[in-house]
Amino acid sequence: MEIVWQLSPSNLLLDGRVDIWRINLQPSGQVVSAVRPWLAADEVERSSRFRFERDRLRYIIGRGAMRHILGRYLATSPQEIPITYTEHRKPILANSNPLHFNLSNSHELALLAVGQHGPVGVDLEYRHRRIPDVLDLAETVFSDTEQQVLKQTPEENQHDTFLRGWTRKEAYLKGIGKGLMVPLQNFTVSLEDVTRPSSSLSDWHLFDFRPSADYLAALATPYRATAVNFYRWLT
Repeated sequence: MEIVWQLSPSNLLLDGRVDIWRINLQPSGQVVSAVRPWLAADEVERSSRFRFERDRLRYIIGRGAMRHILGRYLATSPQEIPITYTEHRKPILANSNPLHFNLSNSHELALLAVGQHGPVGVDLEYRHRRIPDVLDLAETVFSDTEQQVLKQTPEENQHDTFLRGWTRKEAYLKGIGKGLMVPLQNFTVSLEDVTRPSSSLSDWHLFDFRPSADYLAALATPYRATAVNFYRWLT
């Protein structure tokens, strides 16, 4: 099921919901000029380290959009959003702010998940990325159970099945904020093709969705959200 992305209401209240924002990363001089002044010094420095201009501009747009969106929830200007980092480099709001967020990007799209009742993790993958041998790659990142399911999947469906499992595992790891400190092979997610709140993992709930026909994505929360809203970001 593809998502219908809506314009956001003027008053953003979470109340147990999770909001997911779609951010178009296709480089636009007008957008880049608008959001660049919102970036913090460390974000500007990081943007300068990208080898390719395309990737640098996508990073600037993604971080600028993230700040603009968070500013709407906090009634704060984008450049004043107090972002800090955990010991595993997960961005969070400073001063124990109860608003939680997570950003993911792939190809020409980014997703920002925002919630209030606990951490959130979101992962996004471009379906047309080239993976030479998904079974070989699965041996390095999937549990034994996941590998067996993938091997039993018809070859023409293995690529999407792998990405489906990958997004779920990454969303969970991003949610708990430990990144690859937790080996991907050490836990198992369902590889079933679902587009609804599906499986839980140590009390974490996974929600699968397709941002468009070209992408797969997953959301992870340590609570069952009362609703998930899908908004389009526009400056």
